[in-house]
Amino acid sequence: MISYAHGANTAEFARAIGVDRTEIIDFSSNINFVKPYIPDFSDFGLLYPYESDGYLPLKQKISAAYGISDGSFELYNGASVAIFSLFSLLSPSVVSLYTPIYSEYKKISNIIGSKIECIDRMRDTLRHPAKNSVVVFVNPSTPDGTVYDVKAFLPIWSEAGCTVIVDESFLDFTDGDSVMGEVCRYENLYVVKSMTKYYGAAGVRVGFVASCEKNIQKLQSREPLWKLSGFDAWYISKALEDSGFNDRSRRENGEAKAMLCDVMESSGLFSQILPSSANYICVKLKNNTAKKLQERLSESKILIRDCSNFDGLDESYARFAVREPKDIETLKFALRGLR
Repeated sequence: MISYAHGANTAEFARAIGVDRTEIIDFSSNINFVKPYIPDFSDFGLLYPYESDGYLPLKQKISAAYGISDGSFELYNGASVAIFSLFSLLSPSVVSLYTPIYSEYKKISNIIGSKIECIDRMRDTLRHPAKNSVVVFVNPSTPDGTVYDVKAFLPIWSEAGCTVIVDESFLDFTDGDSVMGEVCRYENLYVVKSMTKYYGAAGVRVGFVASCEKNIQKLQSREPLWKLSGFDAWYISKALEDSGFNDRSRRENGEAKAMLCDVMESSGLFSQILPSSANYICVKLKNNTAKKLQERLSESKILIRDCSNFDGLDESYARFAVREPKDIETLKFALRGLR
């Protein structure tokens, strides 16, 4: 059976080393360690009624935050669900994946029987995709965190008759430009967005797809009326109300990432530290594998992301999420003991 592992499993890792899950220092998951201000949840009445207004209050906040009309996007119970729903609608015969890429895109392509064309964006970004294919491009990329000028690619893909999916789930961590503002100009453009990685609550499942209103109406016609829980909608609404969160997140993530890079460099264990604009760093180990490094770091209850299942990368690549300074200090001492 083909494996589509998305990342490390904290519960499984905790059981394997015999500790409680809460003791794990998880550098494998790219969840924002900076949290928005969320008031105590005490209005349990929010959990009772259905959202008969189509989640309008949440949609209005998203519209204001991302500069798109509420008719230009559809909400989903997480970005993964959005990806599967979108592929179900498009049902592409050929998919052009700019790799390395999230495993969900390969998984759904294989499920619906699409032919997969992989384009190595790290070595051949300018290679043209198959004509009339569905192009999938992640920006910022994974696992390296490179931000691309995707707007420059849109005319090329459009000329080739391609439908384009741009995954911007981690773009909020960067200074990169979104292509959401291009959905009216390019009819066959879709933008996938996770709302919970940046807002530090992956267990809250909210994502959306942005496109022109005609495409969104097609997506909506295939969807159930109620898709988000009252709590999910409430949480993201409150997160979007925290006006100081963006500046606070950028500042604290920037400081922590600089600290993490210093730890990587001073450890002497890595031959390459790939430049990243996102909240994670991909590294190449010297004369070692990510699997062996993980075995040693288990002694410190540290979990990392083995990148060997990404296209184009081998067993010497690993990814570290940016975490709060105290966790980076723990990592620093753990790596020091491995020299």
